[in-house]
Amino acid sequence: MHKELKQYPLDFAILFASFAIALAFFWNLRHVLAAEKTLLLGLVSFYLLWGLAHHLYHHDLTAKVMVEYLSFALLALVMGLTLFQTV
Repeated sequence: MHKELKQYPLDFAILFASFAIALAFFWNLRHVLAAEKTLLLGLVSFYLLWGLAHHLYHHDLTAKVMVEYLSFALLALVMGLTLFQTV
């Protein structure tokens, strides 16, 4: 991962900036359940699309990579929705 950060700094800067912006929105909307769920869905969708686009652009998109991104996105979505139900 460290090698990829140095190899594609702009790609990862966009990813990290989007996570930081989402975190700020989560903080400001922390008591609005519908907004939190919508933001979570948007962030997970962005992560999935960003990952697939990143690998497609760099010509290393494989079925394994797609399954990894989809699995992580679904896990994050389930965990986030579970968290919002218990808070």
